[in-house]
Amino acid sequence: MTRRFPWLAAVAGSIAAAMAGAASVRAQDDITETCVDVRIGNDRAAYLNCLNAELKRSVEREQRAPQPNAPLDARSPSNQTGTYNDAAAREHMGNAFGVSSRPQRPVQVFVNPLTSH
Repeated sequence: MTRRFPWLAAVAGSIAAAMAGAASVRAQDDITETCVDVRIGNDRAAYLNCLNAELKRSVEREQRAPQPNAPLDARSPSNQTGTYNDAAAREHMGNAFGVSSRPQRPVQVFVNPLTSH
């Protein structure tokens, strides 16, 4: 059967590794759950309830761990959070601030490089 499903061996190996980790955690947590591995020919399938319980315990352990502080929060300055910044808007709009929706642009002056000054 492994010839037809070569990925099954890899899955069984990773489940077996997870089960080994689950056994050590189970010993620490004093859980009396019975885990059964089924082997048919060369194919092996682990009892998934044990794996699910191990994953649940690892998630709960991570959720209990202290979370790092975020570098930005609601009290951070607007130029760090990327939101509206009044000083930057005034600089961008120039004398059109509060008057027009188009920013002030200097008048373009074309200087012909072929003529002398």
